[in-house]
Amino acid sequence: MSSRPPSVPPVPVKTEDEKAREAAEQKAAVTVDALGRKKWDKAFFAKKADEEEQEEALRYLKGLKRENDTPVERAPLRQRTEVVDLEKDLGKRKLITERTVKKHQGGYWCKVCECLLKDSQSYLDHLNGRDHNRNMGMNMRVEKVSVDRVKEKLEEMKKLAREKAQKDTKEDVIDREAVQERLEHIKREEEKDKQRKKEKKKLKKRKKREALYGPGYLSTKEEDEPAEGGTATESSHDELMRIMGISGFGGS
Repeated sequence: MSSRPPSVPPVPVKTEDEKAREAAEQKAAVTVDALGRKKWDKAFFAKKADEEEQEEALRYLKGLKRENDTPVERAPLRQRTEVVDLEKDLGKRKLITERTVKKHQGGYWCKVCECLLKDSQSYLDHLNGRDHNRNMGMNMRVEKVSVDRVKEKLEEMKKLAREKAQKDTKEDVIDREAVQERLEHIKREEEKDKQRKKEKKKLKKRKKREALYGPGYLSTKEEDEPAEGGTATESSHDELMRIMGISGFGGS
């Protein structure tokens, strides 16, 4: 003769009024003596503990779960979008005291899990670990995609590569034009500088001769071109001898 398993009573569901009444009773079970110390009604709280244990046992027998144990559907594992910069604080000095906040105590701080990792290897292991990805709302399973999705992704990557190549080519052409324009500008400036030096040298030479022979002695043409039958230096020498009253050397 087979025996049937005992039936499990249903889990009592409390209404809002019952919850409010229990809260009022719990508040009344705590009193304060003359010295300001709290006094607890041991019988009331012992009874309350027994009721909670019975409810927990009924939930276990019924296979029920707590309200905060409801399953959470997480998304499949996906690619990281943010850039992990492991060298942002490299070479920096930081003053750490006993009152320094934990995330500023040196190391790598995970703002999702609110934990501090002391070295880069531990930080990367944490980012790729199960706990961090669970807090990010993902599980450790990779989403299965179809062949069409793979083809679309490849086409998208090709398109991005073409756009990048076109942009680089355009920037290269602009750079070459800018370099050519800069070289032409430098060449023009060099020619202007050469012309200014030439004019300055000519003016200095003219002032020197005017100081030696008097103002208005030689014109620009006479400075540039030599006289007939001799050079400009010889003509200047003969003129100087004439001014000094020396006609020349030799017989009359």
